[in-house]
Amino acid sequence: MSQPTILITGASRVIATVRHVTAQQEERLHSLSCGQGSKVIVLPLDMNVASSITEGVALLKDEFGITTLDLVIANAGICDTFGPVAKISEDEMLKHFEVNTVGLLRLFKATIPLLGVSEESKLVYISTSVASISQLNTWSITTEYGISKMAGNFLMKMISIEHSNVIALSISPG
Repeated sequence: MSQPTILITGASRVIATVRHVTAQQEERLHSLSCGQGSKVIVLPLDMNVASSITEGVALLKDEFGITTLDLVIANAGICDTFGPVAKISEDEMLKHFEVNTVGLLRLFKATIPLLGVSEESKLVYISTSVASISQLNTWSITTEYGISKMAGNFLMKMISIEHSNVIALSISPG
């Protein structure tokens, strides 16, 4: 059995978009332990820019010969505003949706041709308990983040319904 091919977005920090990979970040990523025959390929993807994602996936195919993805982990995300609903800026709300929801859609659309090739392909969305209505009493100050992640969870459910050949799920790591 061949080694699985895994794509992880947002690998420059715990949860972040990878827009500008610094030499130090790239060196740190390349220094990760890998299994025998494995390698780390660093691609600077900007979840705000559709072409960044499609070009990154095309690069995997064209330059690295990757023809299938067994697992895509959608880890890129932002949570950078806090405060009451009355003070939410429309621009900040849209920015969170752009990365946390639309970025997921862009990633899925760019990777589905490679995900569909694998017999047991998986798409995992890193969500949060903040995206749970039952948690609203404890997380009310991160509205933009929670709403955008909730929409991402809905999108993942639709992907799982429409693409039975892909195991699509959202997880809350902590």
